[in-house]
Amino acid sequence: MTDAAASLSVRRLSEWDAAELQALTAEYGSPLYVLDLERVRENYRRLEAAFPDADILYAVKANALGDVLSTLREAGAGLECASAGEVKRALEAGASGSEIHYTAVNPPADDLDWIVDAWADHPELTVTAGSEDTIDRLADRGYTGRLCLRVNPGIGAGHHEKVRTGAAAKFGVPAERAVDVL
Repeated sequence: MTDAAASLSVRRLSEWDAAELQALTAEYGSPLYVLDLERVRENYRRLEAAFPDADILYAVKANALGDVLSTLREAGAGLECASAGEVKRALEAGASGSEIHYTAVNPPADDLDWIVDAWADHPELTVTAGSEDTIDRLADRGYTGRLCLRVNPGIGAGHHEKVRTGAAAKFGVPAERAVDVL
């Protein structure tokens, strides 16, 4: 980790200028959500420094505001989108298809239609499929683009059976079927 990344501390509300926040509330009303885009950049830099060999994808569902997405993609993050609407927001924020990964579980038909149309204009877009059915539904729409297969290794993890993941193939193709599905 770089010295700059290691020296960053968590910002607290008390560190914000109270008069500035009150002025913003007076201008925009309350409730008001104020985002520190420089902090977004700093957090990304820390993550990037901690994992220098990784491709880092931001889960757009966490915050799909255009300024947040633009800030992250300009910093180098890819954008992981769980719906066609999130892909649309990513494109509106200036993302190229190569920066976008569409990763929906059991996507609705309208989403797949929209994604295939978007892929025609952004052929470097990546679609992650978690089931053979999704691959078939994409093929039926003429999709021949970049595909990532979500594989379930069949190894359970978790402290309680209600939150254990991996053992039952709820999400992803069972590992023993992955090669045949591909």
